[in-house]
Amino acid sequence: MRIEWQVDVDVQLPDWMAEQALLEAVARAAVDAANLPGRYQACVVLTDDQGIRQLNQQTRGIDDATDVLSFPQIHFPWDIKQLRALLDPDTGCRHLGDVVISVERARAQADQYGHDLRRELGYLLVHGMCHLLGYDHVRDEDKARMRAAEEAAMARVGLPRESLHRCGGPPPFNKGGRG
Repeated sequence: MRIEWQVDVDVQLPDWMAEQALLEAVARAAVDAANLPGRYQACVVLTDDQGIRQLNQQTRGIDDATDVLSFPQIHFPWDIKQLRALLDPDTGCRHLGDVVISVERARAQADQYGHDLRRELGYLLVHGMCHLLGYDHVRDEDKARMRAAEEAAMARVGLPRESLHRCGGPPPFNKGGRG
């Protein structure tokens, strides 16, 4: 899994290289769980509430900041012709799409849920990657399937949901806006 980063804000993480590696592992875990053939890439944009609000307004007509937006390159169900069309000749990877995360919103939610920023960024990225892979949370059965994929990817990189309960923090996936 290859990630192209665009950082529009100062993420203020003590060791951005380590955090970037962790986030790339989260994205890779989400893609690996889908068992798709070949190599994949995505663009991840880190911005602030103003940046994501403008994008939300432009693309969805919603004049409000949110935590994460996903823009899949194609929609499921995929077929082999569509997968071939995604191939980037420069990288040899298939481009899944773009994920935009508000770091400002991630910080607030990390505080709200009682965990650190890296955990929240990891969750938002895996949530966005799941959308790129065709998951959704409109219907209850789809939501359960997506949640299971998110939790499996997070556990795979050492950020399981259960670790919050041991620390006394609330479960991270119960807020209404998080799907």
